[in-house]
Amino acid sequence: MKKTVFVLGAGSTSALGLPTTEQQMVFFEKIDSQKEPLLAKLTAILEHLFGKDLEGHFNCGINDVFNLIDSNLLLHNGLYSKDEQIDFFELEKCKKDVIRFLFAQFLQKIQENQRDDSGYRVYVDFYYQLAKTEVEHVLKQSVDENKRSTFISNYSIINFNWDLYSLLPIFEANNKLNHESGHYLSLGRNPHLRIFTDFNCEYASKGKEDEVWYPFTEPAAHIVNSEKYESARRVVLTKCYYPHGAMNLFKCPNCAKHSYYLGDLTLKSVAQSLNFEEKARELYRCPHCSAKIRNIDFDILPQSNFKTRNAYLESVRLSMINELRTAERLFFIGYSMPNDDVDNTTLLKSLEQAKEVYISLYHENVENKFLGYSELKCRNDAVERFYKCFKNKKIFFNMAGAPNVFEEILKVYRE
Repeated sequence: MKKTVFVLGAGSTSALGLPTTEQQMVFFEKIDSQKEPLLAKLTAILEHLFGKDLEGHFNCGINDVFNLIDSNLLLHNGLYSKDEQIDFFELEKCKKDVIRFLFAQFLQKIQENQRDDSGYRVYVDFYYQLAKTEVEHVLKQSVDENKRSTFISNYSIINFNWDLYSLLPIFEANNKLNHESGHYLSLGRNPHLRIFTDFNCEYASKGKEDEVWYPFTEPAAHIVNSEKYESARRVVLTKCYYPHGAMNLFKCPNCAKHSYYLGDLTLKSVAQSLNFEEKARELYRCPHCSAKIRNIDFDILPQSNFKTRNAYLESVRLSMINELRTAERLFFIGYSMPNDDVDNTTLLKSLEQAKEVYISLYHENVENKFLGYSELKCRNDAVERFYKCFKNKKIFFNMAGAPNVFEEILKVYRE
């Protein structure tokens, strides 16, 4: 099968009610100055610097906010306007408050959707179908237990989102598939074939009992799959990259190591445990050193041109770059290749191995079908950016948006 990489942006989960980058500034238009004094100062400064339109919306995006904060952090400056000021020593906390406030809005929407999670189940089914296709493909091959390529999935996922909707459906889908019977390899015995995901994370906490949960990584998968071990299972490993971090990725304030909080590996349990409204609530203890992890100890990269990178996420990013460079086929779902995403845009332009590119964006009242650029009737700035980037490759567009496009993606992937 062709080596395939799925690249997901904010538009991939917008159908579930989570705001895209362009919509996030709305949350900051009505800030309670008693509950959020720093954010109230920030919004006053933003209004002074950028102004508001006639409808009361800020004349800036969330990218502008993070650029403003990060550029001043690099210069060791504060933020000032006519009536308000945020000193340099407060600015890092202000940045944390912006992210925490956004996460609280995301979490509120996710919890509301728990009453009717039919839309979320469509996402679980999409990842389930991908995983099932991969497992069935491996079962049809003559298995070489010592060959790396046998047990490394033909597809991988790169997700630029923070939200739980982009992480937990993969766990739930794999868990569902792994507990089905019928997926057995014939090796003189019949080990059960399962699929797991390498999230580039050493380990994470599971549940309130502080039981340490170890996700599969490539070394662990190699040991399980080795012919030297009479294991009852074999593992297919899918690579998954979150170069910007996630809502449930935390950095220990003591040992500085990273871990995901994953509850019992379901969206419901994680959403119930996280609470970004209570600023210093203890979440769990670090699986490395047992220090208290609070829900403000998250570690993510915001949409900024002045990113302060850390070693953990930079390692993920470097692995992601190598994954893209070996891809023969790319699927972009809800990613618009924004102009300010300069580093990723430059990387995408330089990919030599990719032969086919499929882009899913959203436009109202269009046919749910992949079309060539010349066949496309509705074009926007994102379409033109993609065409300019990949015009020397086979490039196809579907403007029906996620999750409508999932079935069409699966058709192409299974060819």
